[in-house]
Amino acid sequence: MAKHGCLLCAPLIATTVAEMIDHMELAREQGADIVELRVDHIIDFNPPSHLPMLLSRKPLPVIVTFRSGKTKLLYEK
Repeated sequence: MAKHGCLLCAPLIATTVAEMIDHMELAREQGADIVELRVDHIIDFNPPSHLPMLLSRKPLPVIVTFRSGKTKLLYEK
């Protein structure tokens, strides 16, 4: 935890799993304490295969967010 008692969360958006993994590392390098993975932006997101890949490569703690319907119009299944 940061010495000031506050954590910095970087929300990440990517269209591929590989891009999201790269973004996580970049966020860590730039000082983020935690990242939010907006997986609803990943094209053809497949939770059973993609989540294990993302979580096994995480350099920081993560919050996984999947928005659908009216709160998020990019994902259509």
